[in-house]
Amino acid sequence: MPVPAPADKRFRRAHVSPRRRRGRNRAPWMMIGSVAAGVLLLVGLGTWGLKKVAASDTLKVATISVEGTRRMPEGVVQTAMAELIGQSVFSVDLERWRDELRTIRWVADASVRRVLPSTLAVTIVERQPIAIGRVGDTLTIIDRRGVILDQYGPNYKDLDLPIVDGLAYADDSQVGTLEQTRAALAVRLLNELQRTPDLSAQVSQVDVSDARDAVVLVRGDATLLHLGDREFRERLQAYVDLAPRLKEEKQAPEAVDLRFGKRVYARYGAGRTKGTGGEE
Repeated sequence: MPVPAPADKRFRRAHVSPRRRRGRNRAPWMMIGSVAAGVLLLVGLGTWGLKKVAASDTLKVATISVEGTRRMPEGVVQTAMAELIGQSVFSVDLERWRDELRTIRWVADASVRRVLPSTLAVTIVERQPIAIGRVGDTLTIIDRRGVILDQYGPNYKDLDLPIVDGLAYADDSQVGTLEQTRAALAVRLLNELQRTPDLSAQVSQVDVSDARDAVVLVRGDATLLHLGDREFRERLQAYVDLAPRLKEEKQAPEAVDLRFGKRVYARYGAGRTKGTGGEE
């Protein structure tokens, strides 16, 4: 006689529904997809918005402000950058324009930055004049690297700088570039003397016609001082210390040669030469 047994509910088909499981697994992916689509939409809208803002008249370059100039007119910088007026302030290549500005003779360094909404702020570091160079009848301002900055004129009358003679242009077809051997001698001498301001302030004129012998005149003294091509400070200081003895003569020496160490030769009129150790 068969014995009835209750059915195990765990094995009813109602509890095994593959179709419902597939529905539950698909729901998270649909949610992720919706979120991703929303993010992409927001990014797209943000990019579009930024482009619209960047292109707006409010963010177009209207002003180029310049600071740091003393000798060079601000207008030189503003003219060089005039093409940027009306462009988007965000489209300006700041590094490129920094390099462009450094090609201007008076500019040693420059920086450019954006000041929203519509300004480019330029800061200039100018080259420092060291001498007034004379080539023929032309006077020019020279910096400490031997670069010609400008022609000397009334706007530079406040500059109290020594005059350098004996310079020449490197090429007559390229007036404005100095022949470097003699220019370098003058620049080395003046840069070295500037480390001793008291000595530097005494120099009124330098002649570099001989690229191996810089000849110097000090203020209030007509004696030509031959300093050679090295040890400029030591040699000039030797003359300053020795000058009272040399001028004990009835007349000051025409020239003093300081290129021979401790031996100093003074040349007086009529071809007479005197060394620190006696007559020669």
